[in-house]
Amino acid sequence: STLADLFADGAFCSLPGPAQYRGTTRGRRSGCRLFDLEAKRQLLRGLIPPISHKEILMSEYRKSTLANGLQVVSVEMPQLHSIEMICHVGVGSLHENPSEAGLSHFLEHMLFRGVEEYPTSVELERAFEAIGGNVNASTDAELTCYHSRLHPDHLETGAALFAAMLRRPLLTELETERRIIIEEALEDRN
Repeated sequence: STLADLFADGAFCSLPGPAQYRGTTRGRRSGCRLFDLEAKRQLLRGLIPPISHKEILMSEYRKSTLANGLQVVSVEMPQLHSIEMICHVGVGSLHENPSEAGLSHFLEHMLFRGVEEYPTSVELERAFEAIGGNVNASTDAELTCYHSRLHPDHLETGAALFAAMLRRPLLTELETERRIIIEEALEDRN
């Protein structure tokens, strides 16, 4: 399988290595850097130039666009013994009208509920763990960031698992996930 076969059109994905680009960092969750909105827009439009060695201790990255429009940024970091795949999907709370409030975050959660090959969240998590990996996500105003860190020897398997989540989620256990998100919201209030 090629990356074009695995990922949906129009997404943004980077591999291997963590996403490291110029921009004001707002926060960090499990290796996914959240950038200020203008930096995200520039990155997605390809307007951000190569980054200097002083800024992030490396000076090279490769950017390419697949036939389906998927932008792939590769950053080699041989000193690390893992790779990180990150897919930024251009949807967040700013894209929701009041009657849809929270839908992006809800969908983010639903992608972890299983895929055809691994129909439960436990089976999907075990599949990632079997290749030395993990998977996580976060949703902000403009983007939903899905990311997975795994051993480099299992890139193809990891990419297939990651793509299955993004392209073929089962979307099961809606009520269970709704309760989990309500609980998260109540915790955030406190």
